[in-house]
Amino acid sequence: MKIISLLSFLLFFSLSANAGDFGTLKKKLSLARESLLTLVKDTTKRGAEQQKLVHDTANDVSSYLSEIKAPKGKDKQWEEYKATWKDFKETREKDIVPSVLAGKQAEADKLANGIQKERLDKMNRILDDLTGKDL
Repeated sequence: MKIISLLSFLLFFSLSANAGDFGTLKKKLSLARESLLTLVKDTTKRGAEQQKLVHDTANDVSSYLSEIKAPKGKDKQWEEYKATWKDFKETREKDIVPSVLAGKQAEADKLANGIQKERLDKMNRILDDLTGKDL
């Protein structure tokens, strides 16, 4: 009986730890998205400080991704998440930020509110699936 209780506790702790990890990841992803949207939408927030924040929040997500693992049996979804993040980050750095800084607002808006929004939604759906619930 003690072994079953111990195993139940460890399973619960393991699932809770993953949910916490993915909850933190979801928050970091949200911060990265918000920092970019601020750069895109607020013409007074396009200086070096905001550009650094956009860069740093994206790097924070990438760094955190390397620290956590998928729940058992969910490796395929985790790999899909990481691939989507890679595309998301690359579009930020190579397309959206340069467009904003070059004054190509319509192009930046189209990317931020189009493909990037789709990718963000996809990543959030995957995180929900990885934990089996909405975070």
